[in-house]
Amino acid sequence: MAKLDSDVRSLINHLYFKVTDSWENMMTFLWSPDTLADAGFWVEERPERNEVQLKNEIREFIIQADAQVKNLPASDFVLGYPVTEKPRALGELRPCFLAMPTKDWLPDVKRVIEEAAAGFECELSVDNCSPGNIMDQVWQSIPI
Repeated sequence: MAKLDSDVRSLINHLYFKVTDSWENMMTFLWSPDTLADAGFWVEERPERNEVQLKNEIREFIIQADAQVKNLPASDFVLGYPVTEKPRALGELRPCFLAMPTKDWLPDVKRVIEEAAAGFECELSVDNCSPGNIMDQVWQSIPI
């Protein structure tokens, strides 16, 4: 499944609530000028007002998807998430993840964090030196 560009998600969210807006106004909060091209599937022009709006079928899809998601039970309803993951054993350290920059003062900060994290198995982002998409690695490291 493909992921939406974050600017396109912001654009969809903005137009869901505002209904119509101009690209000039929206470019104040969108990061990339290529959003205009990326958003072509999601929006339609309103030339009489020099604005765009979500396509009707996209707006309807968002409303329907949101209604279905709202009806899902909360994560603590009957079964915790994920069901297939073995629960922590009594006394087992709880996982935690800390994203932080790599700097020359890092060893001192890391030492303080590890001392303060008693009862936790603390993984620091700077300890992960795997090749690949850094943000994917950060998201996968965050414990549920």
